[in-house]
Amino acid sequence: MTEQSRPRVVVFAADFMAPYWAPEWEAIRLAPDEPWRETLAYAAGQGPVFAYSMNCADAYGAGIESFQRQALVECRRHGIPTVWHTIEDPNHFEHFREQARGFDFVFTSDREMIPGYRQFLGHEKVWWLPLACQPAMHYPLPTEPDAADFVLIANYYPYETRVEAVSNLITPIILAGHSLALFAYANPDGTCCWPEPFSAHWKGATSCYDVTKFYPKGRIALGLNCQTHQTTMTSMRTYEALACEKPFLAAHSDAYEPLGFRNGVHFRWTGSREETMAHVRLLLNEPGVAVAMATIGVLFVWENHTYAHRLQRILAAMDGKAKPGELT
Repeated sequence: MTEQSRPRVVVFAADFMAPYWAPEWEAIRLAPDEPWRETLAYAAGQGPVFAYSMNCADAYGAGIESFQRQALVECRRHGIPTVWHTIEDPNHFEHFREQARGFDFVFTSDREMIPGYRQFLGHEKVWWLPLACQPAMHYPLPTEPDAADFVLIANYYPYETRVEAVSNLITPIILAGHSLALFAYANPDGTCCWPEPFSAHWKGATSCYDVTKFYPKGRIALGLNCQTHQTTMTSMRTYEALACEKPFLAAHSDAYEPLGFRNGVHFRWTGSREETMAHVRLLLNEPGVAVAMATIGVLFVWENHTYAHRLQRILAAMDGKAKPGELT
């Protein structure tokens, strides 16, 4: 999208997603510690297409939820259409859903939550808006000469489905003696957030914004999901690993097929330890298969799953041209 065609968008209480959206729109940012009402009054005269906010919690900044409600009211007073987007469904649907009240257009990262929002909010202006890759941030780099067999960029969470995914995907790889480069957030004391025996493979801390530089440290990228069953939400790691042109082996998710991914074509996914090791043998012993799959995968996400595509979906929904549960 060219500089001239980028829409102006008012953005508030959405710092987490701001770097991913930045290349797609001209952001007019409202910050609670700045004279945001004056900024908004000025922005209203600049023809913003909409105002964007997302699920947020006071844990990330004192009073952020109160600021979100105030900014929402002011946007409506200035006649600026408002968009709310949550990336925390389905795990935190009940925690954040109240924030969706009052927004003109609501977007959820999980298609299965659309009926719940419609019932809760009393309207039907709810759409599926998955996460995506941002090619300006996620791009291929050469695999390092001393790369481990596998690279995993993921935090450890004690969710039942996450533990199941770890058991099916990561445990058999470690037990088989394969090398693993693990990157994850650090605990407050600077130690790995993963328990033993996984923490022994930790190579250092990463944020969600610098992941691209870590993918070259493994031949095959591994993927986990906080959500696996009866949900169409999958982690941003799925999109970014493919955008970095890595052969990708992931724990099963019910989201993959609705998103258009095909097992063995764009990447491979597994639901058991036996299946994992079959994929491992193929990908490590037949590098041509892994490279071909990575090439198809990167082209697929570039053509279907970028934040440029997600912006067009928001605009189409606002124009009444997007189907709530279908990306096509």
